[in-house]
Amino acid sequence: MGLSRAGISGFSNNPLQLSVSPWYGPDGNGGHTSIQNVSVPDFAQSGANQTAIAGVLQKILNALPNNPVCSNWLQAGGDSQGTGAQQIQVLLGANNFGHGTIHQGNGIAYEIGAFSGNFNPDKTKIPGVPLSAVFTVNDAGSFFNQYAGGDQTKPFEVGRRAYSGNTLRAQAAILIHETAHQITVAGFQPDFGNRKAGRANDVAVDKNCRQLIEGLQ
Repeated sequence: MGLSRAGISGFSNNPLQLSVSPWYGPDGNGGHTSIQNVSVPDFAQSGANQTAIAGVLQKILNALPNNPVCSNWLQAGGDSQGTGAQQIQVLLGANNFGHGTIHQGNGIAYEIGAFSGNFNPDKTKIPGVPLSAVFTVNDAGSFFNQYAGGDQTKPFEVGRRAYSGNTLRAQAAILIHETAHQITVAGFQPDFGNRKAGRANDVAVDKNCRQLIEGLQ
């Protein structure tokens, strides 16, 4: 899906004692980027972007009871516990998520929409991200921007339906994807560096939650 996705496996410290949580990935949520450590030097848990993320989470939470297919799919698997709705409720109550400009290698990682967890692939802590943070949204990515770095030749597209960046549908697809990773939904695969797994994850989100995503206002 163009530049809107990227991901690295990380260990999620989340409030429902949920298990290992992979990151949101590029090109079908699975990457063409190499596994490089990232950092978020300006990580924040306040401001307009934080309010925007919380607003989308609340919209998803409000819509889940009226979308039983998506709600039933967002159930914890493996050693995880809880449901997607429970996870979102706790996140909103604790404000233990954040945002910032994600850096990877020598530059800004525009292709990373968001990631869950706070450890890099080499198991070192991600600089800037507190251990309490369940997920981080990229201020320079597709959640908040229509184009990568403002370059109109590089439009962001999110999910199997190629939702334009900085739209409610793109934002909801990103956060539902992250939630599925956080609660290890059955069949949802680690997708960093694995384009096939990423595309399969895209299909799962679309199959189960497209009605919810496209019904949000």
